[in-house]
Amino acid sequence: MIEFIGVYKFNLRNLNFKIEDREFVNLVGQGGTGKTTILKLAYGEITPDRGTIVINPKSQTPNPNARLRIGYITQSNTFLEDKDVLTNLEFPLKFLGNHNRQEMLSVLNKLGLDKYCKSKVRDLPCSARQLLKIALSVVKNPILLLVDEPLANLDPDQSSTVLTLLKDMHSTGTTILLATSLPVQSETKELHLINDEIMKSAPPAAGFPTGFSPEYNSEQETS
Repeated sequence: MIEFIGVYKFNLRNLNFKIEDREFVNLVGQGGTGKTTILKLAYGEITPDRGTIVINPKSQTPNPNARLRIGYITQSNTFLEDKDVLTNLEFPLKFLGNHNRQEMLSVLNKLGLDKYCKSKVRDLPCSARQLLKIALSVVKNPILLLVDEPLANLDPDQSSTVLTLLKDMHSTGTTILLATSLPVQSETKELHLINDEIMKSAPPAAGFPTGFSPEYNSEQETS
């Protein structure tokens, strides 16, 4: 589904890793290590200075709108501030030709946003704005979901709701790459970004993240 081969960009050097179809992967690293850069590269928002990035080769087509089937939950705001919540959800679906009002209402209900349907985005509290960012990508029913620090500004109950939704999407076939400063509780494998290198860990058991066994995924391991 996603493969980085010898990728260089900004502080990232010779980045090599692969995420298979239907995997849920936590990309763990401190701020400034390049997690957001990796997501932007995977989404096609930026291009590598060197190296190759392959995204879902089995479904590559000449369709220029293929990227619309990739969901990207960013840290930045991409709202129509003067429009209501429902109008914001309708906007990406128009490009997919899938204007399903019931699906939109279902996503809003799952995230606890149903009470804000007719509210202008500019009037939403911070937590509701964060949940709306998630809803905008989830409602597209993406085959690949890129997630950047999704739990920012959320209380514990809201965080649990978001993680449950992501796990439900994964169980129905969505591939998920989640960038986070701290591992989240889910049945995932982890990739740790340390000193501009990807370090792989074994899949955690029983739904909880475990410690990782350092294994450099680069051409040479420095001593």
